[in-house]
Parts: sequence; C-alpha cells; structure tokens
Amino acid sequence: MKRLTSPVIALAAFAALALPAMADAKTEAYVQKNASDVLASLNDPTLNADQRTAKFNAYMDQFTDMEAVANFA
Repeated sequence: MKRLTSPVIALAAFAALALPAMADAKTEAYVQKNASDVLASLNDPTLNADQRTAKFNAYMDQFTDMEAVANFA
C-alpha cells in the first residue's frame, strides 16, 4: 500500500500544478472526482494488494495520457 501512496500523492501534486490558475469549476470537479475515486479504491479494505494495483493501473490508463507524459522525460 505504501508503494502506491507516494505515486498517488505525486500524481495529485502534478495534476494540481498542471491546472491553470483560472481553471473552471467543471474541470476542477472532474479532477476532484477522479482523484477521490482513485484514493477510495486504494483505501478500500475489501481489496487485496493485487486488486488495488489492478484498479490503480486501470484508473491511470483511463485518466492519463502516458504517451504525452513520456514526452516530458
């Protein structure tokens, strides 16, 4: 679980910094809901580590353009 917490915090910080200062409320609500869903799945006591990892990976595939992120490396 600790291995996933740090990347989630880093991702949340990156997302927060990437948002324009004047982001509209609809965009902010979208990001907040997605972040809340991810954190809820990571903190779900009914899931084992493999299930949490699978859910986290699915969320990252859904919400992150990995090709675009890779271009920053």
